[in-house]
Amino acid sequence: MIIQAQVFFIGENWKLHVRKTNMKYFIITPTKNEEKNLPTLIQLIEMQTIKPVLWVIVDESSDNTVEIIRGLTTKYNWVKSIFLKKNKGYLGINYGIACKTGFDFAIEYCKQHGIEYDYIGLIDADAIIEKDLFQKLMMEFEKDPELGIASGIERWKSLESW
Repeated sequence: MIIQAQVFFIGENWKLHVRKTNMKYFIITPTKNEEKNLPTLIQLIEMQTIKPVLWVIVDESSDNTVEIIRGLTTKYNWVKSIFLKKNKGYLGINYGIACKTGFDFAIEYCKQHGIEYDYIGLIDADAIIEKDLFQKLMMEFEKDPELGIASGIERWKSLESW
């Protein structure tokens, strides 16, 4: 089974407070009924060669996703959650609202808690990623100061090969 994961990363040209060579980032993950996918993503984020300084999960679920997120925020102080009211509107609008809510929260949270970051990322809850994906993305930004945003699709047949 081939799984696709979409990952977006934004670098210094988007007016972030960049400190070269430190490579700090936060990520946002919008979720809706992802109880089957979220445990895998959690494992993959935990395995990253460079961990995020903050991971904000924005949820609008009616399944066990809420419990999974609560367990994660209890286990890690660098994981925060936002639970949105259930909205029956168009999925694209809800996704956009979740992303904006997550980014706004993360930026303000970092500001209030003195957390520095160089990059911000967005990763879907069903993503299957390499254990050094974020490090590779940040290294590309470090190599090319003109690079402002990157996205990509990673495809893997299984996690077994790691």
